[in-house]
Amino acid sequence: VIRSALKAAADEMMISLIKTAHNPLIYEIQDFGIALLNHRGEMLAEGSGLPGFMGCLPPTVQSGLQKIGVENFSEGDILLTNEPYDTGTHISDTAVYMPIFFEGQLVAFSALMAHWADIGGKTPGGWCPDTTDVHQEGLIFSHDKLYDGGKLNEVFLNFILTNVRFPELVKGDLNAMIASCRTGTRRYQALCERHGVDVLDAAMQIVF
Repeated sequence: VIRSALKAAADEMMISLIKTAHNPLIYEIQDFGIALLNHRGEMLAEGSGLPGFMGCLPPTVQSGLQKIGVENFSEGDILLTNEPYDTGTHISDTAVYMPIFFEGQLVAFSALMAHWADIGGKTPGGWCPDTTDVHQEGLIFSHDKLYDGGKLNEVFLNFILTNVRFPELVKGDLNAMIASCRTGTRRYQALCERHGVDVLDAAMQIVF
């Protein structure tokens, strides 16, 4: 029951992303990956998308846990990272993830990774086969908080949009990714209400 509910939640995250994305790489080609993960960054459920991203999202969130520290996540945080040595892919594949809290406790993460229409750098669209350094490819985020405790960092957002070629497209996709994460967060919190945090964790340990 719990495993299927988590899978349904991840699929709803996927639908939210597809229905609200502005970039055909996302809503047509489905160049993305979606996951719900426990508080240790272990995969609980995945939404349909590119299978290759499923191996990328757990270590991405786990890298964030190591860099930031569990105690420095707050309810309402939304983070960006595309650092290739964390994500395992090129920097156009940007990860957005959100810590999920229940009764003040960090219990899980909702996360997704999707190909942005542009990431800045020397080549439109982020396709740079002739680069000799990753920094030539565009903007690199390293577990940076776009939302801190639910408050938007407008300076950070403006910096991103000023440094990409298609700011409206990127902003639309970023909002779609945030909406997807929030969908997963609400669904996981509802399961915590219904079954309890410890039961959810214990059930998924059996599934593992």
